[in-house]
Amino acid sequence: CVLMEVFIEPRALALGGGLLALGLIVYQLRRPVAEAIEAVARTVEAARHEILVPVANPLTAQSLTKMALILGRAREDVSVVALTLVKIPKTTPLALAQELLERRESEPKALLKQVADYVHEEGVPVRTLLRATRSISAGILSVAEARSGVRLILMGWRGQLTTQRVAGSVVKDVVRGAGCNVAVLRDRGVDDVRRVLVLMGGGPHARLALRLAGDVARGGGAQLTALRFVPEEGEVDMGVEMDALRQTVEDVLGEVADAVTTRLVRGDSLVFGTLAEVKAKGYDLIVVGASEEWFLKHMLFGSIPDQIAEKAPCSVLMVRRYEPSGVSWLRRTFKRLSPPSSPPMGRKEGEQGEVRGDRSVQ
Repeated sequence: CVLMEVFIEPRALALGGGLLALGLIVYQLRRPVAEAIEAVARTVEAARHEILVPVANPLTAQSLTKMALILGRAREDVSVVALTLVKIPKTTPLALAQELLERRESEPKALLKQVADYVHEEGVPVRTLLRATRSISAGILSVAEARSGVRLILMGWRGQLTTQRVAGSVVKDVVRGAGCNVAVLRDRGVDDVRRVLVLMGGGPHARLALRLAGDVARGGGAQLTALRFVPEEGEVDMGVEMDALRQTVEDVLGEVADAVTTRLVRGDSLVFGTLAEVKAKGYDLIVVGASEEWFLKHMLFGSIPDQIAEKAPCSVLMVRRYEPSGVSWLRRTFKRLSPPSSPPMGRKEGEQGEVRGDRSVQ
């Protein structure tokens, strides 16, 4: 270092010293800057308090409204926005079509009024929107983008979850394109939800599923069970796994974590294990987060959530947490590069399997 100081020009030494001083300043500021960014993120999150519920079919509107009510009752700062979109021909000006929709009585307007009256009677703030649009999916996405308070889009799915129906559907377009969280209800009845099962994984979608399942439990007075599967074969420290599961529940749900039942079940098939658990315990609602294949066109939320929603005897709420595309790509890349801590769970679509016994810790 002495020889370098002797032979290096004074200007180079000054530049190196300046860079070193700048690095020290940045190093010292890293913690307060991170805390400030986190505070801003919490402020933005607190402002996003609307549940956007697109309603068009009276057959699905009732269950969607009921689910929105349950979620709305769980938090004081949540309001419901009921949206109905009317698709119009390209030859009709949007402004003219919008004026006619607002002036004339119609079935969409009557459906919106029915939803608003029901939500208002239950004590949850509600607003209705009737919009003319060229594309239903684009209309939903534009309304969600224009309203900065939208934190969740709640939609419904009726019928089979086949690849042909998923690809190009309005629901799939919204799941892929929304800049906020999205939940889709596979409706088999939500009038009397007493027992809720949430499937726990390690990704951000599972944490959102846990938060929404907690809201359902609080808003509807239901019992919540957080379930995680561990490999059938191999050495697994069930105590450590249970502590990790309980810590996750406490981190996401906070004070209400004591009211949540946590379960570990051994099994190598997440789909068939979940179905066996539902059959044995009699759950009324399953909440499951998206898997990493949710962005594929022919899958709604991924192979495992789609199969559970298709085969489960009760209603299933599938959720996808919003991530910027760059963050999502980096997370998936790091996950692929990192060595797995345990064997991957779940079988491929169509593969058979069963849960061998109920080796659970509760």
